[in-house]
Amino acid sequence: MKKIYLRDFGIQANSAADAVPAFKAAIKAAAQLKEPCEIFFDEGVYNACLSDLSHLDIHVSNTIAEGNDRTKGECNSIKRNTPFLLEGMSDIVINGCGSLIKSRGKMTQIILKDCENITFKNISFDYLNPTVTEMTVIAVGENYLDCKISDEYPYKIVDEKIVWCGEGFEFSDGISQLFDPKSGFTWRYPSPLQDKNARFVELGKGKIRLYFNPDANGNNPYGAKLGYVFQMRDAIRDECGIIISGCKNTAFINTTMHFMAGIGFIVQNSDGITLNGFNVCPPIGRTASCAADFMHFSGCRGKITIENGFYLGAHDDAVNVHGTHLKITEVEAAANKIKVRFMHSQTYGIGGFAVGDEVASINPDTLLEIAKARVLEVCELNPYEIVLTLSSTEGFEQALMVENISSTAEVLIRNNHFERIPTRGILMTTRKPVVIENNVFEKVKGCAVLIADDARSWYESGRVTDVTIKNNIYRDSANRFVVVAPECVEGASQAVHKGIKITDNLIELSYTDEVISIKNTDGVLFENNIIYGANENCRVTLNSVQNAVIKNNIYNGCYMTEREKL
Repeated sequence: MKKIYLRDFGIQANSAADAVPAFKAAIKAAAQLKEPCEIFFDEGVYNACLSDLSHLDIHVSNTIAEGNDRTKGECNSIKRNTPFLLEGMSDIVINGCGSLIKSRGKMTQIILKDCENITFKNISFDYLNPTVTEMTVIAVGENYLDCKISDEYPYKIVDEKIVWCGEGFEFSDGISQLFDPKSGFTWRYPSPLQDKNARFVELGKGKIRLYFNPDANGNNPYGAKLGYVFQMRDAIRDECGIIISGCKNTAFINTTMHFMAGIGFIVQNSDGITLNGFNVCPPIGRTASCAADFMHFSGCRGKITIENGFYLGAHDDAVNVHGTHLKITEVEAAANKIKVRFMHSQTYGIGGFAVGDEVASINPDTLLEIAKARVLEVCELNPYEIVLTLSSTEGFEQALMVENISSTAEVLIRNNHFERIPTRGILMTTRKPVVIENNVFEKVKGCAVLIADDARSWYESGRVTDVTIKNNIYRDSANRFVVVAPECVEGASQAVHKGIKITDNLIELSYTDEVISIKNTDGVLFENNIIYGANENCRVTLNSVQNAVIKNNIYNGCYMTEREKL
């Protein structure tokens, strides 16, 4: 394999200079080789500045909506800016050799578009000024909070409102979370940025007083106490951490992201992704490492492997794997054509259909499959609408949904640690085999694993058929271990999901007595799990479930009673 050295392109490690021109030159040299190569960095810190970034217009799943209301996450631009743009390239390894890339401004740290066999390894990324800002409560008064802000979060006070600002970005409205260092939990709470009564006064450099109108109980409306940390962010997801679109066989090995903007690691319409030792965690002194989900996979194929990772300090879910339900708006049966439309404001323009794919029509009320057909032709009319020519339109009717069932991935999530997650650990909706094993879920506000499927809200498809959840630890967390909740209409009783096995897990019920909750599923095995809790008994909730086996589970040192076995 040909070797390329970053130092040969005019940059030295630990230099104050902008390293982006050297990154771009090395990537260009690799592309021109037309043979497999590895780019080596010298160990050290490299600055990625805004002035010379590469730019790409790209729609990204679950990100910004079209419009100009930033409070709703809307933005007219789909331009993403990055120091590492690899487009249409193949057989390249980027070896950081232990180096750290520091973003000096808001950017997407890596974009891979239509690439094959790309690997990043032995490299870390961070921000000089993270776009999730933090301030710590150091004093509590009758109608005010005094807060300390580190130099990592530049701000200004304008008309008694705080404006967070960094290179290339600023915001004064947005979402807030709280982190309690004593309990270790992070959770969402009303934001002082969205409180019209909030007033910010600077007491000194890095120290502000936040005045508020007390709630009905005389407390501050934000839920903050002495020592709590506010984590604040803009609602808009204009940049991400890493974007991978239309790629094949991508790997990240021994890679750490200390901070990612927007949706963190987002992969769409790609085939084969391996994360081994991929970590997302803040450095010492900070509490947040991502502005939304850590990892998001939309419409992917092949196999997704996530193993040996450490994930700490999210602003949304840790892992989400799903497809997309598009609505059938027109049917031209004589020509075997259907027009389909993206329905969620944050997911559109991502395509996702290819000739030869198998698609299914789905009843949005029951989430059941009606018919299948092959795609013969794809015509994208605009970012929202696609015309598909099918082998047959029988069973494809207007107002039904369409799911590309060829764009479903096999998933292995193994030997990872997930901590300080304000929502759910893993969201999983794919028809291919799924194994979730030997993971630790700690201080998770929601369930460890959620299996949903919906065609009315986020439009994230689809059903599962073979899921194994084994040898995991769920401890000091605030919800049920596993929730299976397809969003079919009330009264729908047929099984959406099937083949869910939950075995040999260690489950601590710290704040509830319900260990799992499952609905509309055929085939559930809950066996050999050890459960601890503060309550006398624990519950297993099943609704419209067939062929359930619940046996040999131990709760607080004793086998679960016969009443709890089915």
